Amino acid sequence: MRKNNIYEIFIYNFLAILYSWSMVFSVTRSMNFEIKRLTVLVYCLAMILFLNIFLLNRITVLAGCVIFASVLIYNGYKIIELNMLSNLHGKMSEFFTWVYDYMMGYQYLNETFSIYFTVIITLLVCFITFILVVKDSRFYVLLTGGLLFFIITMSLGYKVDLPGFMVYLFCTICLFGREIFDKKLKALLPKERKQSAYIYVLWVMPFAVLIVFLSTLASTSIHHEKPEWVDKGVDTFKQWYEKQNWFEGFEQWKGSDFSLVSTGFQPDRNSIGGNISRLDDRLVLNVKSDHRVYLKGSIRDYYTGKSWINTNNQEFSITDHVIENYITDNFFSSRKFFFQLLRWSKYRNSNYSRIYEQVFLNGNAEVEHVNFRTNAIFYPDNLISILERNNEKNYVITNSNAEFYFPGRAQNNSQYSYQYRVVDRSNPVAEELLKLSSPAVIKPLIDSNSDVRDKYLEIKNKYTNTENILPRVADLAKEITKDYKNRYEKVKAIEKYLSSNYQYTLTPGFTPEDRDFVDYFLFELKKGYCTYYASAMTVMVRSLGIPARYVEGYVLPLKPDENKIYKVTNDLSHAWVEVFFEGFGWVRFEPTAPFNALLDNRQDNTQPLPQGIIYGEDYYGEYLNRLIGGSSLDLPVQSEIQNPVAAPALKGKTLLIVFICMIIAGLMVLIFSTRRLFFNFRMGKIKHMNAKKGIVTVYHMILSLMHLYNCEIKPGETPLEYAKRVDEWFINSSDSFYNITELYMKAKYSKLPMQEQDKKRMVDFYHAVVKDLKNYR
Repeated sequence: MRKNNIYEIFIYNFLAILYSWSMVFSVTRSMNFEIKRLTVLVYCLAMILFLNIFLLNRITVLAGCVIFASVLIYNGYKIIELNMLSNLHGKMSEFFTWVYDYMMGYQYLNETFSIYFTVIITLLVCFITFILVVKDSRFYVLLTGGLLFFIITMSLGYKVDLPGFMVYLFCTICLFGREIFDKKLKALLPKERKQSAYIYVLWVMPFAVLIVFLSTLASTSIHHEKPEWVDKGVDTFKQWYEKQNWFEGFEQWKGSDFSLVSTGFQPDRNSIGGNISRLDDRLVLNVKSDHRVYLKGSIRDYYTGKSWINTNNQEFSITDHVIENYITDNFFSSRKFFFQLLRWSKYRNSNYSRIYEQVFLNGNAEVEHVNFRTNAIFYPDNLISILERNNEKNYVITNSNAEFYFPGRAQNNSQYSYQYRVVDRSNPVAEELLKLSSPAVIKPLIDSNSDVRDKYLEIKNKYTNTENILPRVADLAKEITKDYKNRYEKVKAIEKYLSSNYQYTLTPGFTPEDRDFVDYFLFELKKGYCTYYASAMTVMVRSLGIPARYVEGYVLPLKPDENKIYKVTNDLSHAWVEVFFEGFGWVRFEPTAPFNALLDNRQDNTQPLPQGIIYGEDYYGEYLNRLIGGSSLDLPVQSEIQNPVAAPALKGKTLLIVFICMIIAGLMVLIFSTRRLFFNFRMGKIKHMNAKKGIVTVYHMILSLMHLYNCEIKPGETPLEYAKRVDEWFINSSDSFYNITELYMKAKYSKLPMQEQDKKRMVDFYHAVVKDLKNYR
């Protein structure tokens, strides 16, 4: 391959930049870094440009090493002089600790450290890619490395960035074209072996663009309407798919992509609970609502003993803005079912519509996602109708868990409005009717419609699942509710028990691997935050045969701003419980202390917080005050900097990133230069050898090169026969291998003296072989 071809250099550098960007940006996106695509592209472009200059020849490598050493020595001297060594060590230790903890799920996003990490990853990926694409041709290494990255990313439950994968696909197709061309060259005459493959790569590029375009088009059309025969085929496949136990792990990917992991209230992706050392106060939603409500984003139905997942989620397209026209979970809170309940009560002769409007609060809300990439639609208890504003699709998707979300890929700034209704539990009539609720109440409506009956039975079966509920958890639920007769009072008793007897803290520790999450919380840990309370209540209510489910979403802050807009930040994410009552549908319960103050749609709660329910010095009093108001608890706020070191101010962040980059660059230089230094050391030893020993040593070095190119001597083959075969296969610009072999045999086996010029001839041949073999590839 000719290195002096400017077009060739440009094409391969272009592919190296794109490939590096696809890897680096996919890493940053899977780790939820807020770094833009263009920023990563600039990083990769600058790094590849630097490598082209730095690795141009020996002189540039040497000059770069001298400059790097000078800068390192100068900055090292300044660091020591200003007594910054301990401070620098502390910052580096803090950075690497954050990287480990963040990847393990113990820490939350640090914007400064995320930039440091991105720069380091860019340096490493660009260096490797530059060597494998520009300096050499190692297609299968690049292909395997990229595929392993994307497969591991998916297997760990992280999202694969579609643009990153498509760019990776484009680059690998182009590089595959070069690989095919290189293989064809081996069958050509020696003089044609030195022709470049970049023209062939240019021919492949339109084909690569077409494949990427079709792949992208297919990925965005999953939810498009299909012909009836296709739907039948899909239904058949789904029935088979749901029977395959080995696909169960992928079920949790279906439906809404929102979870507490992205907000900071679930440190570990694979299990709930754990310490929350930092809250994320980034703005994610602007909500204009008639009531201060809870907004649910995801609903989980199956408890594993470690976490909550979704199972058997069937998706349905909602093309009508009126949600009540469909048989969803919201359907069971409609007037039809509530009126049926009233017929069983003392209000059977009253004005049903007036009572319905008292018990259910209707309202309107407008929601805007603020730089928040998700497909979830955040809505209160029950949706009546929905209108999406800036979504290209004319429909939304719901599933068997009553999650609502937009079709296709997650969007960054969705806007939508809807009409909702919520149960006003502060109304005495609502409590009175909830106590009367039972399956017998709505039985006539269930029996009259098979679709409604199927949906009702699905709710009863799915949300009363008692697998993985330990016996003593169920026994505790029975003990707490033994003096109550109706289901509502039993549920309220469990809610009150949890909110009154367990302490609220953000740092409860992690549940041991061999322990059930709820069991450990109830009987040993006895402290935690929302996921602990909500999980415990859901499991305990289910053990009584009452349908209950675990819900994740956001609570609105205490008050809206001057424009009557609630500013929802990530630290307002929350988990709670919904329990199904005939005539009402799903009703929200709040077992988390001190969040009971948010119940019953209270707009302005001014009651002071109970001191006994707060635990630990690491809690954020300001955060609770912003949520539920009340008097300040004067709780200490945990500082982000532990054990600060007193030292002169020296732009610590800039110094840290510069120093880290210099260390990484130094490691790259060391790796790249070690082989060259070893080679120079060996050639220096040969220079001081006598002629005979030098000739023999260099000849064996030539044999090693031939071995690397799969042209080693065969068993029974004499050195001269081998030399003839090599000369037929490989033409050297300096000398023939046959003559060199004769020179070696003379030095090895004869007693004739050898001259220094003979040794020099052998060394020159070695250098020529290295150069010609590079061009041969």
